[in-house]
Amino acid sequence: MKTIRPKSAINLLLVAVCLALFAAACTPAFAESSQGSTKPITLKGLKDAIKIGGLKDSELIGQIQSRGVDFVLTPQLADTLRGLGASAAVIQAVGANYRGTAAANANSGARTPPSSGTSQSGSGQANPAAQQPTTGMLHYQGPPVPYGGTVVYDHLPKARLKFSFDATAWRMVIQINPDGTKKVTLISLKQGFQSTCDVGWQVVE
Repeated sequence: MKTIRPKSAINLLLVAVCLALFAAACTPAFAESSQGSTKPITLKGLKDAIKIGGLKDSELIGQIQSRGVDFVLTPQLADTLRGLGASAAVIQAVGANYRGTAAANANSGARTPPSSGTSQSGSGQANPAAQQPTTGMLHYQGPPVPYGGTVVYDHLPKARLKFSFDATAWRMVIQINPDGTKKVTLISLKQGFQSTCDVGWQVVE
């Protein structure tokens, strides 16, 4: 005896199949293994997500802010993403959430681009406290930083510090690391891209 399904039930089944296929198409853009679900988003994954268009801007930005991206946003890449249909808000989120795999250099107080800096006073070697420098100048050497992007100088001296930088171009946020050293994050305030982010520091007695 044949079972005749109502037409509405068949339609619901077709809708369920279509949703499943759509989810499968969207998955490669962001899905990682269960062990690496917090890995930064790759450029290919982001491009695929923008092309598919399965996520709202707010959802895509939430993913970018939560996981970060593993590539540096350059002016050329920004144009490419814009050409694929990415909004200005998405591109800004990409520029502000780079999370490369390079680890911080605890001795030199520098991180690799786009959050890198070098100290003219630091030797990159552990010295006794009495020989630690009391002043320094940090120079950014990474790719251009977009509006809202950040430059980070980490593991600066534990002592009380006085900083000098271009406050019209950057906003500074100072954090204390668990070991007592300081982490300084500078956020770009200028539209477009900046290539210079020099920060002077001095120990305050």
